[in-house]
Amino acid sequence: MTDPVQAQLDAYNARDIDAFMRFWAEDCGYYAFPSTLLARGAEEIRARHVERFREPDLHGRLVSRIALGDLVVDHEIVTRNFEEGLGEVEVVAIYEIRDGLIANAWFKMGEKRLEGRAEIVRSGSAPTRRPYIGRRALSVVEASYCPSARGCSVSTMKASRNTSSSNASFSPSMTAMIISATTGSPDCPMTSSRRWSKS
Repeated sequence: MTDPVQAQLDAYNARDIDAFMRFWAEDCGYYAFPSTLLARGAEEIRARHVERFREPDLHGRLVSRIALGDLVVDHEIVTRNFEEGLGEVEVVAIYEIRDGLIANAWFKMGEKRLEGRAEIVRSGSAPTRRPYIGRRALSVVEASYCPSARGCSVSTMKASRNTSSSNASFSPSMTAMIISATTGSPDCPMTSSRRWSKS
């Protein structure tokens, strides 16, 4: 009973619209819980997800799943690229399975939560505030340039190739430093007077 639900979630995370649609019945109903019709039939569901699959960070993480009779209930946390920036939303999804396909689906959405931003600085210069979007983004308080990577977790990278933000407009030759989620060594001159928190 859970096979089509897991298969469509895998296709959702791969952003593969053809694979995704294999598990939805032609006359499937797609609802906002409890009864607001969002899409009726495979073509409308497909059109809805073609647009969604353009989001580069789209990902549904399964938290829990139960199955009872012809119903499968998933609790998921979905990472989305909202207009306001990268964030996540909790979703309870109820799937009715018939003949190995999803015949109806209902979705209860939580409040969306936007992630913070991390400070990206140019090596050898004063800090430059740039947007950085990624699944391990940080909320930064009073960040400044770290003159030494010794004793703290700082990764050096080519920002134009290695950051996931489409807004990080560095040239290919510019080296950037991004403070990772594990920064916090007492030997780091930055962390001695600044505070960091995960989003």
